[in-house]
Amino acid sequence: MKKRGKMIKYVLETKTIEFKDKEWKQIQNNFLMESIKEGKKISPDQLIEEAFKSDTNKIVESMGKELKEKYLNCLAFSPIVVVEDITKDKAKAVVTIVIYPKAEFDKIDINIKPDGKYEMVTKGAIDEIYKKFVDDYPLLKEVEDQSKENDYVRYNISVSKDKKEILSRKDLDKKIVKDENPNSINSQLMNRKVNESFSVNTPENENIKITVTKVFRPIKTKLTNDNIKEIKIEGINTLDDLYNQLSMNLKNEMASSYLLDYMKKAIETVGNKYGFDLPPILLDTQVNDFIKSKLAMLPPDKANLLRNAIENKQKDGYEIFDLAKTNVRNSLLDAIIEFTFSLLIKNKITEKEAEEFYKSIKEKTLISTGSNELTKAQSDVILAKQKAALNLLYLNDKESYEAVSKDLELTI
Repeated sequence: MKKRGKMIKYVLETKTIEFKDKEWKQIQNNFLMESIKEGKKISPDQLIEEAFKSDTNKIVESMGKELKEKYLNCLAFSPIVVVEDITKDKAKAVVTIVIYPKAEFDKIDINIKPDGKYEMVTKGAIDEIYKKFVDDYPLLKEVEDQSKENDYVRYNISVSKDKKEILSRKDLDKKIVKDENPNSINSQLMNRKVNESFSVNTPENENIKITVTKVFRPIKTKLTNDNIKEIKIEGINTLDDLYNQLSMNLKNEMASSYLLDYMKKAIETVGNKYGFDLPPILLDTQVNDFIKSKLAMLPPDKANLLRNAIENKQKDGYEIFDLAKTNVRNSLLDAIIEFTFSLLIKNKITEKEAEEFYKSIKEKTLISTGSNELTKAQSDVILAKQKAALNLLYLNDKESYEAVSKDLELTI
């Protein structure tokens, strides 16, 4: 067995928060007065929980600021708050923050070569992709049939509570995809006719009324200069425009794929070379959060069956628990190693560059997937990761960096 390098260790910073007697009574009274001023109704149980949460958050925020000054350029995970006791007479919680100090990351060597040189996209590859795209493009056509999977539905929505409208939106578009949750918007819009209206009630006693106004279905169509504008993509007015855009997209995709593989190798190399100490409290907390998020995505009956299986330590319960542990451990290691790269490699990203990247990636996503739902925050994460990978590649293989940078249209 190959011997690992130095161990990357964490530090646990803990703080006990405890209120009792007059201090705790005063905190509850202050919170109650604020709630009354804001016109909020609050039960005795809610008062205790919300008052404690409010003051605890202030202490945790102050604790976080102090630790940032104590551990400069550290990796700090979200605070873990464990409530040990809470009644109308007293309240107690322990706050734990997991920290990896910068000195730990300085132990890591980031001289990692890629597996091979980057091969730039050929004209032949572009021509092949272009021909397939033009010959069988899924052009959206308006239909009168019931909506089905992969259709696009245009609808109006109105939300009311206590017979008073609180939200209204018109001409919203949604692609119908398979969803096991019967209460999701996807499930609700499936098998609906044009001009059909239906209502859904939420646990918050809100009534959601939805009216389907149009249904569009992707029909495979050969694109020509006469119908090219029907794809409704900004800047695409001729087949030449389409060819140029596809060429750029393919180069971007190949360069991005190469960078992704390189970054995976770099993460794997560092993960294998060094030992990473992971605190049990962080693992347990994130495993529980992972399981809760999975259960929330399931229909109520399936979620309850799985919840019982976990509690009774049955086979299905063990399986999701093992899945959660594996996913959490891997995601934590990836996060720590990616932070290492971001710390040791200085990314320079201006707001202008971020905006231009967002506009560009939305256009590319629209052409390749037919969707432009990518958010600015998601775009910023992609840009930061690509920049980090480019920086790492520049340090270890300048020739491949130049080729990737050209196809990706991105520099460090």
